[in-house]
Formats: sequence, structure tokens, C-alpha cells
Amino acid sequence: MLNIEFGTSTSLHAHDQGDEIFYVVSGRGSVTLNDLTEVVGPGDVILVGPGEAHKVGNPVGDEPLVVLFFMATPELAQEMRAIHELETANPDREITPEEIEAIRRTYGGQRQVPE
Repeated sequence: MLNIEFGTSTSLHAHDQGDEIFYVVSGRGSVTLNDLTEVVGPGDVILVGPGEAHKVGNPVGDEPLVVLFFMATPELAQEMRAIHELETANPDREITPEEIEAIRRTYGGQRQVPE
């Protein structure tokens, strides 16, 4: 589950391994899928296909945007689980780019897309 505070977003990235589905639980925000950006709110569902550049952000709401996401492949789920474990082990410490890259090498996860 993503909890995206006002003014923040994920980076623009893609997953080549499989589909990703987002379900907006609460709040309002935006989803960029390739070259299209749409405002989203509670109950919206977004399907991201393999290789599609995407990001989720909260540029419009004053409350957190809460998004539940589903990964279609074990590699993507393992990558997200490993990142989550790092984040929760020490929430006051920012994860380094080197740590993220090591996780991606291990699980074959997402790749960054230039904006």
C-alpha cells in the first residue's frame, strides 16, 4: 500500500515483468501512464501494462493519497516487499540509491524512465 503525502510522488518508472494494478482507497491525486496524466480518487482502478511508464502522485489533495497496488509477478512483489522491509526497519533513515539498485538487481524489478 502506498501512502502518498501532498506534494510528493513516485518516480516515473516501468516494470517489464508484468502488470500492476492500482486501487485508490482514499484521497485524491494523479496517475501518469505514459504521456497521459489523470486525476484519481477513491474507487478508481488503474491497470499498468508491462513496460508502461507510470507514476502516482498527490499534487491536488490536502490529505494523503492511499493506493493499494497488486503485482502480477512474484519478482515485483518481492522487490516491493524488500523495499518495504528496509523502510520499516528504520523509518527515520532514507534508503540509499545503492540499496534500491541492489534490490532491483536481486529481484529484477522496476527501471527508471526519464521524465
